[in-house]
Amino acid sequence: AVAEEQQSRMSYTLSLLETLEEWELLDDCSALDCSTTGTLLLSYLNFQVKIPTTGDFDYILQSLEAALETAEADGRISREDSGTFDFTVTEGKVYYSAADGQ
Repeated sequence: AVAEEQQSRMSYTLSLLETLEEWELLDDCSALDCSTTGTLLLSYLNFQVKIPTTGDFDYILQSLEAALETAEADGRISREDSGTFDFTVTEGKVYYSAADGQ
């Protein structure tokens, strides 16, 4: 049980966890920070993924996987790299910044 003012936070956090499990990505996640209003910060592989709490989690995970696959195929990124995928900037788009700033 959580306090009434935390109900929505628990709801969208559980929804993201369920979606990660459906996509079979949960094992590759090491942390989920839900302390910032409006944003979930997911540690996935070596990446940080910023997810809006109002987002379509299924679409976001599909976009994340597509972005990784495309970038891997082009040789721009590998799943062993680190950086941040940010879905909070513009709806429907993902922004990537490498951990080394490139």
